[in-house]
Amino acid sequence: MFARKKRETGTGGEKPVRTEAAAEYDQVKRSRSIFSYYLPVIVAAVIAIAVFTWSASWLSSQAASQRLGRLTRVLAQAVQHQVTEAVRDRSRMLEMLAGQPAVVSALEKQGEPGRLRQQLTKKLPGAGKVVPVPAGWRDEKVLETLSGSYAAAEMYQVALKKRRSPPAQVVRDGRGKQQMLMAVPVKHDDKVVGALVAVFPLDFLRQQLTGFDLEESYVALEQVYAGARLLLASAGDAGRKDKDGILKVPGTLWQVRYGAPGTSGLSWITLAALVAGGMLVLLVVTLLGYRKLAHDCKADMGLMVSLVDATLKRLGAATPMPHLSEARPAMELLARYAQATFAAEKAVRRAGSSKEDAGRMTVEEVESTVENEPPAESQLLTLDEEQLPLELFRGGTIRGRSGMELNEEVVQAIGLATGTLVQEAGGRQVVVGRDNRASSDAYASSLVAGLLASGCDVVDLGEVPAPLVSYAMCSSTATSGVMVTGGHNPPEYNGFKIQVDGRPLDESGCLELRQRVLDGNYRKGMGRLESGDFSTDYVNHVLDDIQLVEPFKLVLDCGNGVAGPLAQRMLERLGCEVVPLFCEPDGGFPNHLPDPSDTANLEALRQEVLAQGAQLGVALDADGDALALVDEQGRVVYPDHLLMVLAGDIIRRNPGADVVYDVASTAQLPEFILSNGGRPIMWRTGHAEIRSKLRESHGLLGGELSGHIYINDRWYGFDDGIYTMARLLELFSLDAVPVSEIFRPYAKTRATPLLILETPPGKAEQVVDRMKREGDFGDADIIDLDGLRVEFERAWGLVRASSTRPALVFRFEAVDDEALAEVQQAFRNLLRQVAPELQPPF
Repeated sequence: MFARKKRETGTGGEKPVRTEAAAEYDQVKRSRSIFSYYLPVIVAAVIAIAVFTWSASWLSSQAASQRLGRLTRVLAQAVQHQVTEAVRDRSRMLEMLAGQPAVVSALEKQGEPGRLRQQLTKKLPGAGKVVPVPAGWRDEKVLETLSGSYAAAEMYQVALKKRRSPPAQVVRDGRGKQQMLMAVPVKHDDKVVGALVAVFPLDFLRQQLTGFDLEESYVALEQVYAGARLLLASAGDAGRKDKDGILKVPGTLWQVRYGAPGTSGLSWITLAALVAGGMLVLLVVTLLGYRKLAHDCKADMGLMVSLVDATLKRLGAATPMPHLSEARPAMELLARYAQATFAAEKAVRRAGSSKEDAGRMTVEEVESTVENEPPAESQLLTLDEEQLPLELFRGGTIRGRSGMELNEEVVQAIGLATGTLVQEAGGRQVVVGRDNRASSDAYASSLVAGLLASGCDVVDLGEVPAPLVSYAMCSSTATSGVMVTGGHNPPEYNGFKIQVDGRPLDESGCLELRQRVLDGNYRKGMGRLESGDFSTDYVNHVLDDIQLVEPFKLVLDCGNGVAGPLAQRMLERLGCEVVPLFCEPDGGFPNHLPDPSDTANLEALRQEVLAQGAQLGVALDADGDALALVDEQGRVVYPDHLLMVLAGDIIRRNPGADVVYDVASTAQLPEFILSNGGRPIMWRTGHAEIRSKLRESHGLLGGELSGHIYINDRWYGFDDGIYTMARLLELFSLDAVPVSEIFRPYAKTRATPLLILETPPGKAEQVVDRMKREGDFGDADIIDLDGLRVEFERAWGLVRASSTRPALVFRFEAVDDEALAEVQQAFRNLLRQVAPELQPPF
């Protein structure tokens, strides 16, 4: 290793000549342990643990504070609603009493209505007393009749002078007891002849706050008058009463005040304890790792020494198996040296016979096998009916509000039941995808946990559009899939689209799944989880199928849903110039709701198409399975017209093909299909219904006015807004005319978009049933396949209960504006007849 010393003449005497290796050797003052290299890692890890623990604590506290704040506000809104309804009910009953002829007659005579008071008090449930006060009485007499209550006298004056009911309020009687007062004017021939003043005990108000388990939150009902506040009822920690917000109670002087508990992160003592514990665990693990590493390093060094020895003795050696892979290059080099010296020795000896290698070294690698412990048996979930309302399983989809009808416990139970259905259908593998809503990640995890606990294997696609789940089922061994998505609904909703053995669950299938959860009827097992990515295969498949004669300049609006990146990527690879609009996924949908069936959500797309001079605009819904289109003039093209363009192409190439469409589609559609040689089939709205009918009839095309289009020609028959967009572009590129000219022949009628009327849960179905029973439309044709569709000679109208939310859905079409107004008036009259409290959206 060292150079030999060289004598030099001269006065300096002898100086050693040193090599680079020797110089490097001299620079090493002392040896270091391997453990010294671990110390910076330990210090960095301790700091990271401290920062992570504090950050996680702070973020967790903030999230908990937000959740508790939302929950407290929901509770306060529930109290507000209950109190409002309770007051409104009593006000209506009091107004009914005020309209009775006996009351009007008695007040007109201005007599002493003592007997009438007793009769009215008996007729008004829950009232302490009902006092009729004629108009024209002096203030002294009014005060005497109303037990000296100035507040009641003031309400009496408001009822007389302003001819309306004053706000309900609470006053104290002569004994200091709180009571609620209400007053209504009594009218006869548009003249106020007096007023009815009712007194109620406050028990019914306090009952509105009973049953709430509020340990740290606070909800209170207060009366505010002349700047002063009077507490009527409360629940929870009064220390929170000024923290969050106030909700007014209509028709009263009251307000609901609420406050959520504040949360804070971990204390410094707890944080220090956690960091110390983490540091201790890290130190123990490091020491164990160090001992193992030191042992393996010594063993490998021993092997290297043996190789050097074999080289010096020219004995030769085989390449040993090192403990550390990093030592392999050095060992292979030393083994080659040993073999080279051994070969040289043989050549020198000129031996004709071969010798057995002496000192050849063999090292066996010992593998440690540890049997996997059997998985612990899952504790299977059984839920009650209150946790699984029927509204959650509406029309072939499972959909509800996050944190309300849906929570992670319910979702895990749904996963268990779904996995059981999949296995009973003969399958085992399930594909799972999710949209980008705030709750989708947690719900997907809970769903996967349930599927695995049922014994199913899961392929997790992550955050993807819904068509990728269906495509993965068509391109892999999996025959079942679940998409976690809230569909067209606002961001606070979420749900599941479930396919079992290639078929989407319809309403009966969803109800069967619900019953399994109620009964706890699950299979048990332990499935395997793996991730999958079919996006590249999907895009390549579409590109292999679609050929554009000329590319387009288009605006793509994805409403911040999950489909933006994939759709933009596919369009650009088709050669299109894409102007992205809200294509960045954001589960809060900050710009507009990604529901292309509502034309109000297409306004930004229309404006951008005109501003950019684009040839068309396309809007995709939140999960990419539905679309809407805007032509170059900014006009919305309804999906049933898109269906006509696709039908014309498919039927020409497949004469006699079946086309399935929903009850909301234009009356032109069946005529167009028949004229082109196809067979039209009207069916119920809903992706499960349309897909099942398409499969049953072996149809090649299906569609809904909501923008869901199912192409079973050159594709797989599931609703896919991204592929449908590409297929339409292919057809548009064949015509050397603007997009508006392609659809001009179909614009022969006056049609409305889907008109939505929100209703209380369960109300929509009741209204549709009554409209079916009580509607009289003369000679019109009645189609009750899904809701009520009435077809007149020059117009038709539809009303049906939405399958995704509590709402009524209307649509109308006519040959001209006059016929459109007539059919809308007929439905408006019928709606007023069966549900006068609902205001029609047309």
